[in-house]
Amino acid sequence: MKIFNYKGKKLCDYIVYTNEKNKHIAIFRDGENKIQEVEISDIIKEALINEKRKEKRQKNEFDRHIEHYALYEYQLNSRVLDKPINLEEQFENKLINKELKDAINSLSELQKRRIKMYYFENKTLKEIADIEGCAIMSVKDSLDIAIDKLEKKLKNFKN
Repeated sequence: MKIFNYKGKKLCDYIVYTNEKNKHIAIFRDGENKIQEVEISDIIKEALINEKRKEKRQKNEFDRHIEHYALYEYQLNSRVLDKPINLEEQFENKLINKELKDAINSLSELQKRRIKMYYFENKTLKEIADIEGCAIMSVKDSLDIAIDKLEKKLKNFKN
């Protein structure tokens, strides 16, 4: 795309405008690199404007979807949302999950139920107390005791 100046403005290939007499004018550079102004019909004006719009859409498509520089492996990996977990991490996660389940299963039924509601169902202490028909402090104390028990059972897995 050629860019040139016309009355202090940068222009690309051609411009189309309507003058004060409602005549459509196209401005462009000819083969000798001279700026030309030509009166054009409505049909040609619309065709030129549509062509400009098509070029703009293509440019935007390119800008939105195509990378403009080389990507290296570390850059690609940093863009990945769900990075692949290596085999060792998968094994550790399974082991930790199993130990956590076993530790939770060793709690009393009341503590298991409250842990499940508070941590896995995101219920508040007040909601749990309302469901179980008890005081908020008894729910809080029960959860604190349950967490202490879980911490003791899982102390080997702390980092």
